[in-house]
Amino acid sequence: MKQYINSREKIPTDLATGVNVDHLNPDNWLTYDAACGNVVLNGGEVSCIVTNGYWCLDIDHALDPAGLPNDISRTLIALCIHFPVYIELSRSRTGFHIWGRYSGDFPTHKKKNTPLHIELYSELRHIVLGEITPITPISKFRGFGVPFFSGLDYGTM
Repeated sequence: MKQYINSREKIPTDLATGVNVDHLNPDNWLTYDAACGNVVLNGGEVSCIVTNGYWCLDIDHALDPAGLPNDISRTLIALCIHFPVYIELSRSRTGFHIWGRYSGDFPTHKKKNTPLHIELYSELRHIVLGEITPITPISKFRGFGVPFFSGLDYGTM
């Protein structure tokens, strides 16, 4: 499924040419394998376009000074792990992304809660993929059916 782009420093970019691309234009979207291949050849990042029934809860400043999830992160993660979600550490290593799926119309919502440092995206936003964490509920994630995380090695988690 073409639902990815490449980026540098979170800016959508054609890694081969260095030219910025429009992440809203599906003509620029890549498969997960193609986006990863571009990173291997040219450096950069893989970003997922949030669309097609997926959502992403982006929690910034999610760790306390000891490097552990803070109160708001623990609360949101505790709620979300009861559902088939994928939780990753953001590229900054200071936040979390919680990915999920929905069907039907996504409820009307504000995208950003600045005081709590959380953002909820359900359409046409690109999110730089992070890294798996020890709190990722893999048993539930196996049934999540997320093609854009198919490259993960479940045997090492």
